[in-house]
Amino acid sequence: MKLFIKCVDGKLRNVILHMHFPKTGGSTFNSILNREFGKKHYALSFFKPKNNAKFHNSNICWSDVGGTHEISELTPVWEFDATDIFDMLEYNKDAIAVSRHGIFLEHTNLNADNNEFDGTNNIKDFRSKKYNIFPIFFLRKILFWHMSLYFQQRRDPEYMVRSSYDPRVIVAKTGNLREYTQFCVDHANDLDYHKIMFNWTEYAIDMMVRHIKLYQIGITERYNESLVVMEQKLAKYFPGIDLSYSTWINVDENRRTNTEMQNMSELKKWIGEELVEKFTTSYPQSTKLYNIINAELDNRISCIPDFGQKMDNFERRCQRRALAKRE
Repeated sequence: MKLFIKCVDGKLRNVILHMHFPKTGGSTFNSILNREFGKKHYALSFFKPKNNAKFHNSNICWSDVGGTHEISELTPVWEFDATDIFDMLEYNKDAIAVSRHGIFLEHTNLNADNNEFDGTNNIKDFRSKKYNIFPIFFLRKILFWHMSLYFQQRRDPEYMVRSSYDPRVIVAKTGNLREYTQFCVDHANDLDYHKIMFNWTEYAIDMMVRHIKLYQIGITERYNESLVVMEQKLAKYFPGIDLSYSTWINVDENRRTNTEMQNMSELKKWIGEELVEKFTTSYPQSTKLYNIINAELDNRISCIPDFGQKMDNFERRCQRRALAKRE
């Protein structure tokens, strides 16, 4: 637990902002941040208190949902913009890492290298360069993400269902994977959806790609490669950071160890080839963005000297952690 990490230049607070897109390896990454930063990592829920006079108007941590804060006192708020980020950082002066489901920094330019912020969310007071923010996210192939999300929603506790107001969650709870997939195909153009259900628009992709250099990007199917690239970048600002891990969190190990062909064969068996094709063509932007991010990851790897050696070192660290956990 490295609570000693602080700003390199003594002025800015360096902050990792983990934009946790569901079922992309985010729980594993959260566990890494917990280990590295301890209580200085804030894993935020998408709940805010109803009574702002009683609680601070900020998303509360998952650890407080149902405990410190009763469900009846909370309301789900899917949007999480730049104003919320800075509000949270101002209220929690010790925060070094923040994780939150479904963040999309629309109309926002967070430049971690040049320490600039430019946005349209009433944040002029925060342009004093207090923070050096490193937004991080992982993407996953849309079909495998979809399948994994279905099983996750079936496992979610009932209060999540009641609080989501999302018909997709209800269908996941009551129907099989084929019925759930058909529902998603039939409502692919419905913009009134649960905000962690990403159906990327051309505009959203343009925003993400235009500022791609500002993000630390990852591909779930290339998880270790992604973490090595992130380590190389973040080490300058967080000396000694180690993104290795012992095991995946909240992941079906059988499907994780399957080949892509095996997973696709399993999916087609469950929902049929025709529906697989319909689903893929219903969400073309997700595939487009995935391909762009995958190519960007290749580009970043090509710029790292001795990347193969760094990968070997990283995987040995993962193996040592796995062995230590078993002993």
